[in-house]
Amino acid sequence: MSIRMSSVLTAVFLSMSLCSCIKEKREFCPCFLSVDFSGIDKGKSDSLHLGVFLPDDILCVEKLCNDSYGNRFCLEVPKGAVRLSVFSFSPVKDAFSWNLYEDGQGTSMRIPYGCECPPVYTHFAQIDTRKESHTEYVSPLKNFCSLSVLFRTDFPSLYRISVQGNVCGYGNDGTLVDGDFIFSTVTDDEGRFSVRIPRQKDGSLCLLIDDNGGIVRKFPLGDYLLQSGYDWSEPSLRDADVVIDYATAEIAIFVNEWEYVFNAEVLI
Repeated sequence: MSIRMSSVLTAVFLSMSLCSCIKEKREFCPCFLSVDFSGIDKGKSDSLHLGVFLPDDILCVEKLCNDSYGNRFCLEVPKGAVRLSVFSFSPVKDAFSWNLYEDGQGTSMRIPYGCECPPVYTHFAQIDTRKESHTEYVSPLKNFCSLSVLFRTDFPSLYRISVQGNVCGYGNDGTLVDGDFIFSTVTDDEGRFSVRIPRQKDGSLCLLIDDNGGIVRKFPLGDYLLQSGYDWSEPSLRDADVVIDYATAEIAIFVNEWEYVFNAEVLI
C-alpha cells in the first residue's frame, strides 16, 4: 500500500471516528429554547411572568414588561422535556392585589382573600426538548370570567353583595388551586357591579346578599351558570351577565347571548 493511500485511509477513519464522537456527545448537548411574545396584544397586557421548569426543579423565572415583547426570550435547557408557564396581566386602575409565589412548586398565582381575580391571561406548555432547538409562540388565553350583575330592588346601594367560591388561583401548570375566594362590594345607585372570577371546577360558586345586619339571601350562582350552559373548561373563558330581582327571588343569566331565567333557590 502506498504512503498516499495509507494517508487517505487514515484521514477517512479519523473523520468517521470524529463524526461518531460528535454524534454521541450531541445527545448530551442542551436544547436552545426561544420564547416568542410577538403575538401578545400589548393593549391587554402590561407585564407578564414567565417560568420554565423541570419535573423537579425551577430553571428560570422572569418578569417582563410589554416594551420587551418584541424580543425573544432565549435560554439553553436540558434534553428531555420542560414545562413553560406564562401569566400575563391586563392593565388595571388599582395596584396589583394578587400574589405570584416562587416556591418549591415554581411560580403560581394566588388571589388573596377578599380580592377579585386579576385580569389574567395564561399560556401553559409541555415542551419536548429532545432536539437542537424549539420556538414556543406564546398566545395567552383569558383565564377569568367578568361577571356583571344588576341587582333590582329599592335602594340597592344599601346592600352588600358577595361572590364566594373554592378556587383561589392557578398552579404553574394551569391546575386550579383550592382555597377560599370571596369578593364583596356595594352596587352603584342603579344596582350594578362587576367582579372577576377565577376558573371554576364545579358549581359551588355562591352569591350572597347582606343588608348590613347579616346575610339575608344566598343563591347557588355556580349551579345556575352551569345550567345556563356556561363552560368552565373552555380554553378562553367568556363573560356573563346576571340580573337579580330581589322581590321575586328570580335570577336571569345571560351566557353566549342566550337568556336563562330561574326561580331562585334561596339557601338562606
